[in-house]
Amino acid sequence: MIYSIYKVTCLVSNKVYIGYTHNFVSRKRRHINLSKINPKTQFHRAIQKHGIDAFVWEVIYQSLDKNHTKNVMEAYFIQEYNSYKCGYNCTLGGDGQSPGHTIMIDSNNAPKIVDIHSTESKTMRGINKGKVVARDIDGKCSIMLKTDYDASNNYVGVNKGKLTAKTKTGEFVHVLKTDPRLLTGELVGMQKGKLSVKDINGKTCQVSVNDPRLITGELVAVSKGITSVKDINGKTYKVPVNDPRILSGELTSTTTGTVICENIHTGDRLVLSINDPRYISGEYQHINKLYITAVDINGNKFRIKKTDPRYISGELVTKSKTHIILVNGKPTRVRLTKSLDTQAMG
Repeated sequence: MIYSIYKVTCLVSNKVYIGYTHNFVSRKRRHINLSKINPKTQFHRAIQKHGIDAFVWEVIYQSLDKNHTKNVMEAYFIQEYNSYKCGYNCTLGGDGQSPGHTIMIDSNNAPKIVDIHSTESKTMRGINKGKVVARDIDGKCSIMLKTDYDASNNYVGVNKGKLTAKTKTGEFVHVLKTDPRLLTGELVGMQKGKLSVKDINGKTCQVSVNDPRLITGELVAVSKGITSVKDINGKTYKVPVNDPRILSGELTSTTTGTVICENIHTGDRLVLSINDPRYISGEYQHINKLYITAVDINGNKFRIKKTDPRYISGELVTKSKTHIILVNGKPTRVRLTKSLDTQAMG
């Protein structure tokens, strides 16, 4: 049996709830039902207040080890996301602790349960401070010191290269982004076909990308009219696009002077300054220099590397090498060739 840690984020308050389960779909349904008939916890009352569409649900950790998942990892993520003090969790996770208490590390490096408001707690550090959850090459996860993690090449972040997907039966799973089932359609991204939006009053929720209210303008994307900026000290903000400080130059885009790059050897991606020596040397190259958007004979789009054999062979071509003409009165995309012969593309 697979045991999971899941995270629920409220789009209105930005508060988080962390939970443990062996059946994510059933557990989610139970939370929703309790919010309707018996909302005793602050999490269930929040669902009742804001509505289910205001919450994003995702699996963030999975393991076959029940005790480790429940008693170690749930507590870890509750502290990692601060969901006990500033979120919807009522206990510290695992078997739970008394409200108002937390686990901290004393001067002898030993864990201890203390009152979060006590004088003693101010002389101690959080149990997760300086630690990360990492995954080795065999997929085994463990909590380790960040200094050990930084010094080793054998570990990656527990969620790096992973996403939460759902099966055709509605079951949620935590898989690698390279999982072949994502390509075949057997699995789809949990948020596929959904969009975070806001109404004229600023209330946020998630809806289908086909929701008619998006067409009428009743709902707009939460990021519409908002941009991320930074000041001269590098501090970032989100402000309206017509903020006068942008026009005056006091605030600039967070991406000004940076580029999204990919390591030509490992494929790792980073956002680098255009003055970064790794970018200047060519070790990292702008992704637009490495990738193109191409289409196949049926008009399906693909984001591929320029070295992709399908592109080299001509199986996939850029849209600039296609043209739309009328075939039997129907707009049809065709491929252009040097001989001016064309091949219908759906």
